[in-house]
Amino acid sequence: MTHWIIRPALLAGFCLTLFAACDKREPSKDATSSDHVEVQDKNRSNWLRISDQVDPAAWLVSKEMRREVAANDPAVLEMRQALALAETRFLESDRMLANRTAQVSETLSSEGRPLSSLTLLASLTMIVPETSQKQTYGDLCQFYLNLRHAGVDHDGALAFLSKRFTPERLK
Repeated sequence: MTHWIIRPALLAGFCLTLFAACDKREPSKDATSSDHVEVQDKNRSNWLRISDQVDPAAWLVSKEMRREVAANDPAVLEMRQALALAETRFLESDRMLANRTAQVSETLSSEGRPLSSLTLLASLTMIVPETSQKQTYGDLCQFYLNLRHAGVDHDGALAFLSKRFTPERLK
């Protein structure tokens, strides 16, 4: 009889541990101190890990371009700004925002609907208004993907989601 109490408690503990690990930040390395970002080799994960000493903006741009990109490249600087703005509206860290953006962008590309990571991140960030209540980027990405899988185009998905995230609805 006690197993119905123990299993959910263990699962909840595991989920909390996993959630906490996702948002831990490593001491940040000065993003401009290096001329290039380390590109993930084929034996490593396709995702930015906590232990990776890489600027999330440079990682995301390098991943998308499939080549090493200088940390001071204009595309990296633009991505860094987009991630910084996104951090003001979402609960996740820049590292988690970069991972989720890469995941959604790759999913769309594999389905024949390519969308740049910068366009995706900037678009989803702009539909969430500045409020004292931050939103969950992962949830918004899932809503976006569900709409796209239902046949809604990018602009239509943004229009639908922007209605959902109006300041009145967030109260």
